[in-house]
Amino acid sequence: MGDVMAEARGGKEDRLLKKSYTRVYERGVWMKGGQAFQAALSSRELKLKLKSANIAGLQLADILGHPVKQGVLKKHDLLYEKLSPFSDRLINVVLGKFNRRLYDGKMEGYGYVLYPQKIRESRRGSLPIAPTGDPPPLERIKCNIEKFSINSKCKF
Repeated sequence: MGDVMAEARGGKEDRLLKKSYTRVYERGVWMKGGQAFQAALSSRELKLKLKSANIAGLQLADILGHPVKQGVLKKHDLLYEKLSPFSDRLINVVLGKFNRRLYDGKMEGYGYVLYPQKIRESRRGSLPIAPTGDPPPLERIKCNIEKFSINSKCKF
């Protein structure tokens, strides 16, 4: 059991983040109901701290978050650029720490989850996120910052 803490950004952003956290806590996401989050989290309220508070866990999240995301996307051929040397070294260490399914060691869905797994609607029809064969051109990938940014080249 534990709390969730994030870095405060300012009025509107903080309100939106708190609202999203509360929605997940109460209702859950996709195939995980709210009960799973309520069992794992000790508070229904997101704790926000300013960067000036110098919280070690938030600093660690700042350092690790982007490189780990890039590494996971690269692993699934969703990032078409080369990882930085720091990201490359870091992902080799961190991937060994991800939760895995007990009987086969699968990480996806246990240690990380890619959302959305499919783009629902597109003017050109439904496009798979995970490329099969040649990757779709980046301009055909619909980016949604609230769900999951596909890569750093997306325009919002």
